[in-house]
Amino acid sequence: MTQPSFLELKNVFIVRGSKQVLSGINWCINPGEHWVLMGPNGCGKTTMLEIASGYLWPTDGEVYLLGGKLGEVYLPDLRREIGFVAPWVLGRIQENVPVEDVIASGLDASIGYVSSISSHFKSQIRHQLEFFEALELQGRHFGELSSGEKLKVVLSRSLISKPRLLILDEPFAHLDLTSRYHCYDFLGKLSREPKGPSIVLVTHYLEDICPFFTHALLLKEGHVQAQGSKKEVISSDLLSQTFHIPKKSFICRN
Repeated sequence: MTQPSFLELKNVFIVRGSKQVLSGINWCINPGEHWVLMGPNGCGKTTMLEIASGYLWPTDGEVYLLGGKLGEVYLPDLRREIGFVAPWVLGRIQENVPVEDVIASGLDASIGYVSSISSHFKSQIRHQLEFFEALELQGRHFGELSSGEKLKVVLSRSLISKPRLLILDEPFAHLDLTSRYHCYDFLGKLSREPKGPSIVLVTHYLEDICPFFTHALLLKEGHVQAQGSKKEVISSDLLSQTFHIPKKSFICRN
C-alpha cells in the first residue's frame, strides 16, 4: 500500500493586504524525500514553511499534511509529528530554562515544558542528546550554551516526538564552520535512520546542500521557479535565473 504524501500544496495563494506573497504554489513531499528550498530574501520561503508546519492557512488553495487536509484535522496532534527549527524558536527560549525542559517541550510542541518529566521521557532526552554527541549538556541552562550547542538542543527538541517531517528554516545562520559541518554529519546520520523523518531545509548557501538531499525547489517572487530532483534544479542556469547573478558565480556540487 502506497504511503500518502507528507505534504501537498495544491494551487496555494497567500495574500497579505495588497501584496500577493505566494501565487499558485504546487508542491508535494513524499516519504523518503529530503528537500532544499532556496530563493532570494522576501520571496516567500518562510511563509511556505509556516504553511507546511500548520501555523498558517492559505488565502486560497488546499494543504494536506501527513495525510490530513488542513481544516479537517486536529492541529495540536498534527504538529507533534512535525519537527520545526527556526531562529524564532531559539529566540523564544528563556536563558534560565534547563536543557532537559527545552527538549521535553517538543513533546507537546510548546516552548516551555511545565510538567514533571517522567523517567521514560528522561531516557528519550538522553537518547537525543547522545545522538548529537552532547550528553555533557545535561543539567545546564540554555543561556549558558554556545550557538552550536543551542542548535543541538533545539534539534533534539524537534525530534523528541519522533516526527515524520522535520522542517529547518536557516538553522545554521549563526554557526561557525566547525559547528556547521558537525550538524551536516548529524543530519546525514538522521537521514539514514530507518524511521527517520523527511527533512526540509531553507538555506541561502550551497554548502548546506548535503549529499543526502534528494530534491530542491527554487522560489522567486512568490512563484515556483523550478522544482524536482536536486541534480536538475541546483544548476548554474536555474540559480542564475532565480538570484539574478551571473552563472559563473555558482559552483554547484551535486
